[in-house]
Parts: sequence; structure tokens; C-alpha cells
Amino acid sequence: MSLLRAKYVAQAELICTAATARFREAEEIPGAELTDLEFDAAWSKAAARFSEKALAKLRALVPPKADRDRVNRVLSSMELLTDVLRQLAAAASEGDAARVRILAEERIRLTHRKDGIAQRLALFWGV
Repeated sequence: MSLLRAKYVAQAELICTAATARFREAEEIPGAELTDLEFDAAWSKAAARFSEKALAKLRALVPPKADRDRVNRVLSSMELLTDVLRQLAAAASEGDAARVRILAEERIRLTHRKDGIAQRLALFWGV
């Protein structure tokens, strides 16, 4: 692996590891006193915020020129997922349970898609 690629991977891993920890912390929002929709609203809002911050940091990194298209595919899939998280938070805040179910399924689909793209990139890089 080239030095530039290795440096990019190390920086991106730090950003993603920190974001993943924040997502896990958000799952521990005290849910006993919240309705399902209130929990969905709080978690989705927090998750969208964490995702936005991670995306901004990842976009600030300069990937190796040969890898820019691949990296942009990962980041674009993250942006789609972040948008769905924002929509999910809004729908849950509005009490729209039917829309929340649809968006929750879309969130899962997009998460799998993003993870698949990222895993293919990691395999390509040998990390």
C-alpha cells in the first residue's frame, strides 16, 4: 500500500471509529420513559448529527487520486443515509409511524449498501 493511501486509511479509520462509538452511545438513550417514536426521533437526530460530522471530516481528507472515485462512492452512500436519518427524525417527531417504518427500512437498506461499498474498498486496499 502506498504511503499516501496508508495515511488516508489511518485518518479515515480514526474518524469512522469515533463516529461508530457515538452511534453506539446514542443507542443507550434512556428509552424507558420514551415512546418508540420519541426514541426513534432522538436516536435518528443524534445519528444524523454524528454522520454529518464524520462526513465533513472525511470530505476534508484528500484521498489518493487513483482512489477518489471509490472513496466518493462511499461518501455519497453515507450522504444518502444521513439524509434518511434526518427524514426519519422528522417523521418520528411528527408522530408519523407509517413513514417511520418506511424510512427505517430504507435506513437499513442504505446501511447495508454503504457497508458493502466500504468493505469492497477495504478489500481493494487490503485492509
